[in-house]
Amino acid sequence: MTGRLSSDSFQKASSFIRSTRIPDAESWIRGLERGSADAAATLLVSLLPNLRSLFIGPGFSRQCSFLGKLLMYILYRPPHLRPRPLLPAFEQLSHVSLCHLRKAQTRHSPMHVLPFFYLPNIRNLSVCIDSPSRFVWSTRAPDPSSLTSLELSRLKEGLEPLLGVLSRLQSLCWIWPFHVYTDQNPDAARDVLDLGVLRHASETLRKLAIGVEPITIGDRSGDLHMIQPKIRGSISGLANLSQLTVLCLPWALLMGFGPSQDIRFEERLPRQLENLKLSASMIDCEGWEWDTNDVIDALRSGLEIQKRPFWPRLRLIGLFLRENAKNREYLELRDLDLTEETGKELVVIGARVGVTIRIPRQDTEPQR
Repeated sequence: MTGRLSSDSFQKASSFIRSTRIPDAESWIRGLERGSADAAATLLVSLLPNLRSLFIGPGFSRQCSFLGKLLMYILYRPPHLRPRPLLPAFEQLSHVSLCHLRKAQTRHSPMHVLPFFYLPNIRNLSVCIDSPSRFVWSTRAPDPSSLTSLELSRLKEGLEPLLGVLSRLQSLCWIWPFHVYTDQNPDAARDVLDLGVLRHASETLRKLAIGVEPITIGDRSGDLHMIQPKIRGSISGLANLSQLTVLCLPWALLMGFGPSQDIRFEERLPRQLENLKLSASMIDCEGWEWDTNDVIDALRSGLEIQKRPFWPRLRLIGLFLRENAKNREYLELRDLDLTEETGKELVVIGARVGVTIRIPRQDTEPQR
């Protein structure tokens, strides 16, 4: 929405905004006057008291400052002090998705995104939020007990305060920002991925997906290189997610960047797991040492433990499939020499223990 309102519509909108007595009302009005998509979308949302689902596309969510301030004004107050009846309390709004543009220069202020966690009956929330220098809730932390599904992008630090208040979270998709440096910018610091924060959802989480969002730092004309992230917290802690049935994450996060006798496939997965997808999204990191035979050996060794059995419900493993950040699907990968013969060997390994193994260009279920 880039067009401006007609003179009559603008006057009516301005009168309505001023009547709400919302802070920065004049700034909101000026945004409408210059054709701001955020200001126009916020006006529309403020007129929909029975709104149940909200999807805001890239053209609007590049900046959500007006909408964020509106929610702050309505939801940060105790219920008996909230402004009524001019502004809705959004008591029926349960599904919110803020689609965003994945660009390093696009900022997504926590101040404009955190208010969505205060929605009284929010169930599914998808937001993009930059890591704050200091994570601070308002005068009171939210209590989103209805929130069961969360997708987070761009947040590197600050996940712990979020998970600490999500007492019933069942599904978490965490798109972790990973910096890719160029030769023109060699002073690269290692990113830190804190997996220890997942302990806050260990008793409720059923589905966990950890993806990687490459963010290029420096001159894009140079050769790109990725530095191994520093892992904080033990990856073995995934085994303590007692309710987890679906797990999607890069192979490197589960098994490391090279073969090691200290890393055991079977010790890192929760017992109730049913579906495991291992992507190759960190295969281009410096220090990657896996080859095809190493992968097969690790998989064979881990699955043969199934005889005890470690994972009685495991039925599907999607192996070495590259993520498509646009639609979360999985694409063909040729970085490893996964030949037809190799594919058949993996399928046979899985068939021995009743597990379907899917790999690039191989998606056939063995005959039982």
